[in-house]
Amino acid sequence: MNTIRNKKNQRELYRMGIEDEIQKTVLSIAGSDPSGGAGIQADLKTFTVLGVYGGAVITCLTAQNTQGVFSVEPVTPSFVKEQIKYVLNDLNVTHIKIGMVGTIPIIENICEQLADFSGEIIYDPILVSSSDHALMDENGYDAVRQLLLKICTVITPNLPELPILSEKKCTDKNEVFAAAESLLDKHEKLRTVIIKGGHSGLRIKWWTITWSNRTPKRAR
Repeated sequence: MNTIRNKKNQRELYRMGIEDEIQKTVLSIAGSDPSGGAGIQADLKTFTVLGVYGGAVITCLTAQNTQGVFSVEPVTPSFVKEQIKYVLNDLNVTHIKIGMVGTIPIIENICEQLADFSGEIIYDPILVSSSDHALMDENGYDAVRQLLLKICTVITPNLPELPILSEKKCTDKNEVFAAAESLLDKHEKLRTVIIKGGHSGLRIKWWTITWSNRTPKRAR
């Protein structure tokens, strides 16, 4: 009974103050960080600060703290898909942010469930942790390139991740732009690539490459 009452209260809060439409929602599909500094936990904090209602689908459980990632336990792929299905069936999700995906079967299930999603899909690649813990193998990279990038409208790789996604060298500014533009040219739905400096030696905060009438437009 308490569970039913809590769900009813949650629904009322979700609709509170909405006159003409159900509140728009951002859904984060990502890993869990028990220390609260990254992943689902960080996304939900950010959504709250921005005044956006946030949903969450967990792809992987991790054992980590501020010192690094020590182990990763992927969630059953079909359960990831089920989480997405029931959130999309209920809430007015307009934007989806994808982070850590973990395994190829999880990628496949995410892409299958989001095949008909018409809103924005933002992919923030989580391929290697800041402590250099590998979060995906080469086969996983292939699945990201061949499946996940096809459904995305925006991607936000850091400089070490851009050559993995584009399979091109990124040792200077011109190569970075060429790699980003190759991704825009290859994937029809992709409209924007935001390149973050990460741990690279190139002194940038970010570069943004977008399509304007199918012509790359660079901004810094």
